[in-house]
Amino acid sequence: MEIAFLGSSSSGNSTLICSDETDILIDAGLSARAIEHGLSILGKEPRDIDAVLISHEHSDHCRGAGILSRKYGVKVMANLPTFAMAPIGNVLYSEFATMTPFAIGDLTVNSYPVPHNAAEPVCFTVDDGTHDMGFATDLGKVTALIAKALFDRNLLVIEANHDEEMLWNGRYPAFLKKSISSPNGHLSNRDSAKAATELVTEKTQAVVLAHLSEDNNTPEKAAHEVRSHLARKCVSKKVISAERRSITPYISLR
Repeated sequence: MEIAFLGSSSSGNSTLICSDETDILIDAGLSARAIEHGLSILGKEPRDIDAVLISHEHSDHCRGAGILSRKYGVKVMANLPTFAMAPIGNVLYSEFATMTPFAIGDLTVNSYPVPHNAAEPVCFTVDDGTHDMGFATDLGKVTALIAKALFDRNLLVIEANHDEEMLWNGRYPAFLKKSISSPNGHLSNRDSAKAATELVTEKTQAVVLAHLSEDNNTPEKAAHEVRSHLARKCVSKKVISAERRSITPYISLR
């Protein structure tokens, strides 16, 4: 299994997951043109994509899904509450039910509810029969159910949205700061670091920090926080901060 990030931030999110037989995107929150360009850099075409999985209906996760579906016949998959709220127009739609596994080619996917201000937001696990990954962004806290789903994966992708000091000392209005830091908002670097110490095992090959705020975080702060927490547990893992507006190259699970 190989994973690459076309972009990961509050401005837009899309992640490519490739197995021997199947290519999927988790979210399509970039413009269709940006997704086309990103895929070409990664040696793929939109028509190669077997499905786009939508985690929730916010535009930074579904902006390009409609055009991709109508232009290239790409299947869009979401739970029904998310699809009903997503501003993507007419698409080739296939419903999944939260917490019910489903297959896309040789990939097995499951989704789990996350606490976030959306209709029915989810995180994902993806398994190709040999390797697996957990993928969770846009959540205000890591629940026991989420922790169980993400534990002991070959790859952990988890949100590290904001540095708490940068957020509270930053330019955002008070109501937005409270929303971001609420249990239905986003994980801080500290939250992500604490979660990583509980979720990674010997099996885990790397931790990817995703959905970093452009205003309230830096890749260096996020990675340092996670590495420091892991080091206190005498754990050393590769920690990658996904690029906000450019390609994060393929991560190959071995």
